[in-house]
Amino acid sequence: MSTPHNRRTFLKTSAMGLTAIAATDLTSAMHAEAPNPESANISVWVTSDKLRYAAGAPLKWRNAKGSEQGINDEPGKKLK
Repeated sequence: MSTPHNRRTFLKTSAMGLTAIAATDLTSAMHAEAPNPESANISVWVTSDKLRYAAGAPLKWRNAKGSEQGINDEPGKKLK
């Protein structure tokens, strides 16, 4: 006996297919190596009176531990 072809069966079949595809992508993403942030550049874009979304000089990641100018995340502090 064949199943009826209606909107409900189409949506169920589509949802199962999308779930299978998403699970495959998630599995491959979990096994991929994370890039080293210290070797990556940060793109800079500037908008001002004279410049409209102009590319600026790229910045490099660096370790700022113990520096006053870095952004330090301290989970124990309530207010940051």
